[in-house]
Amino acid sequence: MRVASINLFRCLSLLSLLLLLGERSAILYGQDRDTIALSADTVGTNLLLWRVGLLTALQFNRYDASFSKLPGVPSCCPEYRGGGGIGVALGGTFELPFNSQWSVGGRISYSNLSGSVQTEESELVYDGTRSVEATLEHQINASLSRLTVEPFALFYPIQNLRLFAGPRLGIGLASHFTQAERILSPGNIRYENDRRSRNEYSGAIPGSSSIGVDFLLGVGYELPWKGIDGVTLVPEVSGWYGLTKVAEGVDWSIHGVRVGVSVLYSKQRSTSDTIGSDDTETILPPVEGATGPTGAGG
Repeated sequence: MRVASINLFRCLSLLSLLLLLGERSAILYGQDRDTIALSADTVGTNLLLWRVGLLTALQFNRYDASFSKLPGVPSCCPEYRGGGGIGVALGGTFELPFNSQWSVGGRISYSNLSGSVQTEESELVYDGTRSVEATLEHQINASLSRLTVEPFALFYPIQNLRLFAGPRLGIGLASHFTQAERILSPGNIRYENDRRSRNEYSGAIPGSSSIGVDFLLGVGYELPWKGIDGVTLVPEVSGWYGLTKVAEGVDWSIHGVRVGVSVLYSKQRSTSDTIGSDDTETILPPVEGATGPTGAGG
């Protein structure tokens, strides 16, 4: 728990540092961005109203674990410590500009957090003639997925570079496991069941958490899609820190890194729509007291 607290503190410190640097950069960049993106007096520029898009990504899940068994599941493992796996994330996103440097947004996505935890141990066993050292493997494969909701804040320290951060709330969709203990070596011994594996169980993870809470921090870069107005590609890298456990009473949480790309469509309004042009006919109101042209002979 102490290590987890230190890691969370580091994440928060990094976020604070990035936002501070970004705020300093905004002093230099902000005026230009205001003039280009938000000024209604500039002919030919666009005002960003909102964005919608799709996200696809790979997730490198890291299991932070320290437990010997799942609740109610027999196991001879001394301790599971760490593991992980690779999953995918697919979802939709919405963004709303707040001002020239800040936006707010949200994502709803499917997140696969599957992976495995395993450990090996050595044990003296009798092979029928003598005592030998056997290598045993204990393994749990977890099938985990969540429907996640990610409200976030976006900050642009320089043009096209975006920093984002916020909580991630996950609703459990799947939470299953398979478990086994196997003899890796030597090859001539068996368990009491005359097999090279035992303690094989599967099913729903006992006491699995229905809600997961993470803290997410990331960076992306916007690349306009040439030839398609209003469409932007955004490669991004983000990391998350799990604040909740996979199952009640089990010291097992999930952190990781997500690498992906978003395709965003931007709804824009041309600022030239608010400005008069030379072709616009202007009609002046009459001046009080004026009765018409005056001149000699009038």
